[in-house]
Amino acid sequence: ADAGCDPANDPCPDGQYCSPTTRACAQGCRNDRGCMGAMGVDGGAAPMRCNTATHTCAQCAQDDHCPIGQLCRDGACVMGCGPGRGCPAGEMCCGSACVNTQTSASNCGACGTQCSLPNATPACTGGRCAVGACVAGFGNCDGNDTNGCETNTTESASHCGGCGTRCPSPANGTAACRAGACGLGGCSAGFGNCDGNEANGCETAVTTSLSHCGECGRECTVP
Repeated sequence: ADAGCDPANDPCPDGQYCSPTTRACAQGCRNDRGCMGAMGVDGGAAPMRCNTATHTCAQCAQDDHCPIGQLCRDGACVMGCGPGRGCPAGEMCCGSACVNTQTSASNCGACGTQCSLPNATPACTGGRCAVGACVAGFGNCDGNDTNGCETNTTESASHCGGCGTRCPSPANGTAACRAGACGLGGCSAGFGNCDGNEANGCETAVTTSLSHCGECGRECTVP
């Protein structure tokens, strides 16, 4: 090593620096030229930078050594942003992360605007909250994203098992939806489902039937 070197006018060759304690050239970089050919921790050959405080080569020594949307932390470029360090085009700095407020359900339209919709997994489309997917048993049957998946498709006779699946009106009765399947809800006055078959509705007129007089199963008998 060269004795008597001056750190203020460093005469050491590339890959060495003038130590202020020994005033001799020591192994280590003093500028980026001293890092030419150095390999990154992943074996990559990307240009390395000199950390003049530690005289070691690293991926970065300051934030502007990293691509937009990244910060220099402990010699490595990591995702992040902050004051004076912005984000790529189309993204905003929310907290310390770059996000696309047109598609982020946690920052939809603006930082901190989190989407939450009833019975739904929310999504963000064009900066507006929308239904990403409905919870099982529910549907967005009115097509209005703002109220989420408002319809219980397990019990709605108009949307039974899925949006738009309307249960047919049974004869002399009303339709019902149970567990997503259509069935008989009830009989009109004067009629009964006396054969137990919901498919043909309330087939019996209990006002005139001798076998089902007034109600199912009551048979008229004359002594």
